[in-house]
Amino acid sequence: MLSFLARILSALFAGMVFAVFWGGLTKGVGHATLGLAKEPQESFAPFRWEVVPADRPIRVLLLGTSLTHRGDWPMALQAQLSACRAGGVVVERLAMPGANSVWGAKALKERLANGPLPDALVLEFSINDASLWHGVTLAQSDAQHRAILQSAQRATIPVWLATMSPAFGQNAWERPGQVAYRALYHDLAKEQGVGLISLAVAWQSLPAIERAAALPDGLHPTDASMVDLAVPAFAKALAAIFCP
Repeated sequence: MLSFLARILSALFAGMVFAVFWGGLTKGVGHATLGLAKEPQESFAPFRWEVVPADRPIRVLLLGTSLTHRGDWPMALQAQLSACRAGGVVVERLAMPGANSVWGAKALKERLANGPLPDALVLEFSINDASLWHGVTLAQSDAQHRAILQSAQRATIPVWLATMSPAFGQNAWERPGQVAYRALYHDLAKEQGVGLISLAVAWQSLPAIERAAALPDGLHPTDASMVDLAVPAFAKALAAIFCP
């Protein structure tokens, strides 16, 4: 009897492992494969924001991981946003490869103390918070992001949480719960009245051949694919508030 139960449990465990493996290899969806989290689908604006005079530049700060640190795509975002404002837009980034929300909370606190203050903040740490090697628990991620949002809200800075490219293949195995961390962004944005830029579904929807070309290592997009896919979404979200 015990031997039979052991075989049943082994088979169930093997099935769960295969589900995570297959989901990471083909879709990069982590726990969504097991029905434990729902991928955020929608993007939306913050509940409130300060009106910025049209005759002065807007300063947008991108805070995040290597997904923000890599490439020249923020310059493309700056160009798109500047085209709709007489005063122009300055896009800056405060990002570090391997960074998680613990680093982000400290980095933003230092930036706000030393200036200059941004007019808008877009942040992304969910992909590294979900890492088994570099990340934090979901509860810790929640706490760190709340600290970041509180810092921004005290300075009356509107915030967008951004879900970036998901992890696929080996990078997904390292992040078996990645969807739960992206789902946290949706829940926090709704609760705290901040914006959400949901990009993960766009990467997941790419045909396999296109996705492999856009994400050569299964995680980091090429600069060209960021310009094609991410920049329009960022520009749309920010322009809705800051462009006349």
